Amino acid sequence: MRSLRNLQQEFGRSLLEPGGAAATRSRFQIYVANVYGNWSKALGCAYPIARRIVGESFFEGLAGVYARAHLSA
Repeated sequence: MRSLRNLQQEFGRSLLEPGGAAATRSRFQIYVANVYGNWSKALGCAYPIARRIVGESFFEGLAGVYARAHLSA
């Protein structure tokens, strides 16, 4: 049986490994999708013109890269 600490570490890795095995095969997949969606929405609200210029798909990818590089405190 996994400890709470191990479970929390696995969850954290799932959030930070875009498209990695941990994110796609884990039981946390729904949470990962929500986190990435929220990052994209938040940055899209802050930078709507940039989103329109580069396109939805590119902006979503960029939002994920940015969010992982600048983790929330």
